[in-house]
Formats: sequence, structure tokens, C-alpha cells
Amino acid sequence: MRQKDLSIKEISDRLHFPDQSSFGRFFKSNTGQSPKEYRNSLPVQNKDEADR
Repeated sequence: MRQKDLSIKEISDRLHFPDQSSFGRFFKSNTGQSPKEYRNSLPVQNKDEADR
């Protein structure tokens, strides 16, 4: 989730959720935030920092 090069849809597909909504409900029930809210709360990283 920290690296924004994958969409939330792509992440849900890679984790084998049947759809993005199912992933969103699962994520929110475990973190208290939607995937988008979580992503937006993270500090912005430049590519060099993300590769470390």
C-alpha cells in the first residue's frame, strides 16, 4: 500500500479478493480506514526513498 505504483484494484486482485469492494471491507475492518484513506494518510515518498 505504501508504494503507489499499484492501484488498489491491482492489490486486491493480487491478494485474490473476488472484487475491490471485498478487499476494501476487509481492509477497513482490520485497520479502521479504507485503503484510500490509509494511502492518503501516508507521507509522500519519492522514488528513491521507496526503493530503500
